[in-house]
Amino acid sequence: MEALILEPSLYTVKAILILDNDGDRLFAKYYDDTYPSVKEQKAFEKNIFNKTHRTDSEIALLEGLTVVYKSSIDLYFYVIGSSYENELMLMAVLNCLFDSLSQMLSSQVNPVQTAIRHPEQNSRRSQPHKISRANGSDFLRKGMIYFLAR
Repeated sequence: MEALILEPSLYTVKAILILDNDGDRLFAKYYDDTYPSVKEQKAFEKNIFNKTHRTDSEIALLEGLTVVYKSSIDLYFYVIGSSYENELMLMAVLNCLFDSLSQMLSSQVNPVQTAIRHPEQNSRRSQPHKISRANGSDFLRKGMIYFLAR
């Protein structure tokens, strides 16, 4: 029975991932040596994406790890912990990451959305910007990577 009791630790999260809609890495931060090489990490990321991108649930148990995830537009956010980790703690980390990035980028994304919705409000001197949904998504993706890399 004592073998199942874990020592308290600050290392709750094993990894944080952001993948695009093809399962390719946009951002990855691993906090332990579960997957030491980039090749192993990318194989793990592909496996996670293949198992989760078509489901509506928010949690999965894969390869002895607890994975909580959320998708937005064409991005997939993952927080990974050990199989013994509290799912609510991992979900709190995921929600904090997701909400923080949304707040930081909302001021940068809103002008893009305004230009898309109301092109007539652009000044007469400048040409109306042609911004597609894909370009707005790329803008959001680059902004997230910028803020995570800081």
